[in-house]
Amino acid sequence: MRQKDVHTNIMLDLECAAINTHNPAIIELAAVYFDIDTGEELDSLCTPVSLQSSMEHGLITDDNTLGWLKREIPQTLQTSQECSISLPQAIMRLSKFVKKAMRETEARRVKAGLPKPWRSQPMIWGNGTMADNTWIRSAYKACAMEVPWEYYNDMCVRTVVKQVWAQTGKDYSLKPLAPPRQGLKHDALSDCRFQIAYLVLARNEPWSEAPKPGSSATGPTPGTSAVAALPVNGGGPPTSSTAIDYPEKKMASEGVGKPTAGHHSTRQLPSPEVSFSKGSTQAEYDLLTVPAVATRVHLSKRQLLTPETSFNGKEGDCEDEGPPMKRVNYRLGSGPEWQEEEWLYFLEQEAKEQRNNNQSP
Repeated sequence: MRQKDVHTNIMLDLECAAINTHNPAIIELAAVYFDIDTGEELDSLCTPVSLQSSMEHGLITDDNTLGWLKREIPQTLQTSQECSISLPQAIMRLSKFVKKAMRETEARRVKAGLPKPWRSQPMIWGNGTMADNTWIRSAYKACAMEVPWEYYNDMCVRTVVKQVWAQTGKDYSLKPLAPPRQGLKHDALSDCRFQIAYLVLARNEPWSEAPKPGSSATGPTPGTSAVAALPVNGGGPPTSSTAIDYPEKKMASEGVGKPTAGHHSTRQLPSPEVSFSKGSTQAEYDLLTVPAVATRVHLSKRQLLTPETSFNGKEGDCEDEGPPMKRVNYRLGSGPEWQEEEWLYFLEQEAKEQRNNNQSP
């Protein structure tokens, strides 16, 4: 079952006087504190912002967007041009709103008898990764004020909705699946509420159609194969799990010694037939779990295989024992250590052999 969200979720929407920029002049700001599991609205904020104040703080406008504002939402633009709420005042209202919502989240959980969420953080939702969240951060920077949430808690409504569409083929931001809009389009508060409505629908979609918990919902039972419990080629889960023999028991019954730790065999790698074929047998699945018996091999430079030693069957060419093994003292946790006497002896023999080769005619 999905755990209830413990964070303070706030939907943000801005009306701006420029589009293709990271720092547009803001003319209206709205935020809604909501329960992301149910869509319940818990609190809201909506305030006009003086266009003149936004421009005085370095935020910009463009003629195309101003022309669009005059045609589509002239009342919002006029209110911004006439209002006395400066950009810093509007930003301060938003900061206080976020902190108040945080305290409310904790109070609601205590009242419900739930533990205080020490990981609870403000999650600020905007419709687009390069839109409202980026614009509001530019406004905070222009006012030299601290953003009251972490950068990694900037959330994107569009990303969630498009991901659900990619997985289910359902786009809840568009008709006929979109919920009915309450209020005017391009009104900041109405846009917040509409975005919350279809975000909650999209977010709950995968859970509403999730398969009901069954015998395999908690994973395979002890002593059964996890491979056998997986669906194959998109098919449904098997009716029962298949028991497996543990490697130690299997090799003991066959008279085979225990494998050397840390060695793996290519027999463990699943082939296309073993991985994806519906007709795979249990014997093929066991190859994925039973490691092959490996023998530790000592190699030196002179033991590296050449075309002559690899293919002509002259095994005697690779009989040299090579340098002593590099040993690891795991008990003391001290890492790799050479056996000093063996290593010095090996170097001495190598030097002696080199001198003999140099002296020979």
